[in-house]
Amino acid sequence: MAGHCEYAVLNGDFKKNRYQPKHADYEAIQRLVTRCDQLEKSKTQESNRLEASTNKHTTRSIKRL
Repeated sequence: MAGHCEYAVLNGDFKKNRYQPKHADYEAIQRLVTRCDQLEKSKTQESNRLEASTNKHTTRSIKRL
C-alpha cells in the first residue's frame, strides 16, 4: 500500500485523482436546471389536464396557471 501511495505521489497521480468539491456556481446552476426541468414537467401535466378536461370550471382554473 505504501509503495502504491509513493508511486502515485511521485508521478503526480495523487493530485489528479483527488476529490475536488464542486464550485458554488456549479451547484447553483444545477439547482436552476433542476427547477427548470420541474417547471417544464408541470407545464406538460397541466397541458394534458387541459386537453382532458370536460368541466368548464376546471378548464378555467387550469388556464389561469
